[in-house]
Amino acid sequence: MQKKKILLNPYFFNLKLFEGAYAGAERYGLALSLAQPADLISAVPWKKYDGILTGSLRDADRIKARNDGCKVIGLTLLGLDDLPEKADAIVAADESQICMTGIKYFLCKGFSNFACCLNPKREKLFRQQMRQFGAGTVYSFVPSFYKLDVDLGSRVDFIRSLPKPCAFIVQTVLWSERWHEVIRRSGVRVPEELSVLGIDNHEYICNALSPRLSAIDTDSYELGFRAVETMARLLSGEAVPHQTLIAPKKRVVERESSDFYAVGNEKLRQIIAFVRAHIGEGLTVRRLADEFAISVQSLDDLFLRHLRNTPKRFLVEQQLRRAEELLRHGNLKIAEVARESGFTTLRRFYDFFREYHNTTPKEWCCRRR
Repeated sequence: MQKKKILLNPYFFNLKLFEGAYAGAERYGLALSLAQPADLISAVPWKKYDGILTGSLRDADRIKARNDGCKVIGLTLLGLDDLPEKADAIVAADESQICMTGIKYFLCKGFSNFACCLNPKREKLFRQQMRQFGAGTVYSFVPSFYKLDVDLGSRVDFIRSLPKPCAFIVQTVLWSERWHEVIRRSGVRVPEELSVLGIDNHEYICNALSPRLSAIDTDSYELGFRAVETMARLLSGEAVPHQTLIAPKKRVVERESSDFYAVGNEKLRQIIAFVRAHIGEGLTVRRLADEFAISVQSLDDLFLRHLRNTPKRFLVEQQLRRAEELLRHGNLKIAEVARESGFTTLRRFYDFFREYHNTTPKEWCCRRR
């Protein structure tokens, strides 16, 4: 029996999205092709495809008109408001959760000043959620920071005008070279004065910059896999939800661009420095309290007041960050990684790793090779 043929037309190059989509196609017995970034309506013989997964729904009506029975799945919610209705289904990143992930990340690093350069939909969500946290002014660049027709000087002036230290969330790492050049010209220090976080963890871009760019991992692999899964169900005649949202990974992938705690309290700064220097030693909340001659309750109050976090959770996050570095760059066995990261038992390491990543350390490593 001939496989049904589907076409992936991404909005931009996304290696993890491709990997997830091809894994889904193999799992569900579909023949997947990748469209080139061109005018697909005129360049692609649509009649040979049974379905299309697309990051741009502007041509959805024409696609359906020229290919009777072709199913269309949209891969984004960031277009015009009426576009999702043109698709048979939407499988997209959960924009609300993306914004919330960035906000919580910076609040737990002590920031009170925020700036953003986001798509209008994301900016609206970002501002709404910031108000829920009782935040003050959110500075945003208008016109959009990533539009090519905006002169460089106005961008530099915007960066210089921000209160320091300031947390800065940008639309996507695909425009990272633009903000990188602007900030370099502004003379603002990263991350001490401007702590920068991108959206979409394209490692080949994030790691190529100096300083390397921190990013919210929107789980593009899962998005690609689930989109193909939904297409397979559509093509088999099953009923599917019109909208499926993929949540970002719980942990921000932290690199040098946001490796800073905006903390004014001297004792807390000392505690943070101590933890980061000794994280592989199996630190406990009790040891921290004894080391700095304060009670456990006072330690809890200090972290909650300045970082909106508990010292216990902070220790786990630092241990996981150390484990991720070892897994990404080292050749250690899983048990050795757990020990070197300060986890007292292998079971404890697995439990927390799965809680944050929804996968095992081994599977996490395989997706990054």
